[in-house]
Amino acid sequence: MKSCKKCMAGESRVRIMSNGFCQECEHERAWDNKGEYMKQYNKNQRMLMRKNVAQEVNRKWKEKYGDASPEEVASYQ
Repeated sequence: MKSCKKCMAGESRVRIMSNGFCQECEHERAWDNKGEYMKQYNKNQRMLMRKNVAQEVNRKWKEKYGDASPEEVASYQ
């Protein structure tokens, strides 16, 4: 019978992953890893930046062209 390498929980109580840790210990180990934390942090920051830029572009479009569509603006020029 297998058991977790860290918390020694048995296979009947928790699911043992292929690396020998249970799911909970593996999750803790992954989040303690600074690389994983920074990867998630950077992904979140990129998504926030894209959202903010899209809002800024929409705001500037409304200031300059109002409710006109891009096709209407292109036909004027």
